[in-house]
Amino acid sequence: MTWFSENEYSHPCVASLEYGDWRINNKCQRLMLKDIEHLLTDDRKKTIKHDEIAWKGYNLRDQDIGYNCNCCGGIRYKSCDTAYPPIIVENMPNPANRKYRMVDGIHRMQKLRLSNVTESDFYVLEYTDVVDKLTLHPRYNFIL
Repeated sequence: MTWFSENEYSHPCVASLEYGDWRINNKCQRLMLKDIEHLLTDDRKKTIKHDEIAWKGYNLRDQDIGYNCNCCGGIRYKSCDTAYPPIIVENMPNPANRKYRMVDGIHRMQKLRLSNVTESDFYVLEYTDVVDKLTLHPRYNFIL
């Protein structure tokens, strides 16, 4: 059981001024992390170079992440534990056109980057593993 098993944590696929356009097929969607928990097995852990991964904040300056994080003011950054591998998805659309898209672990990734770590272990899923688990995001899809 993971830390998000009993919670409603999700990876939002939305557009924002801070992080850019992370929508998929021009739709605001979300991936509920509890829906992929069963896929997080040891055989899916791999060491990946960080420059192959798109994550929300990858394009920000070092002084705009970590203790100055846009989403939490550094609170989640301070408490994150890099011993837990983040989750990435291979071939999932992303604004950087990178091989992988991170769906969980941006604060851990910030901590690794600010520690000059350039590769680390991740749970690696395939886009085909998650595409049917994407749902329209209830807060961002509306008709004007």
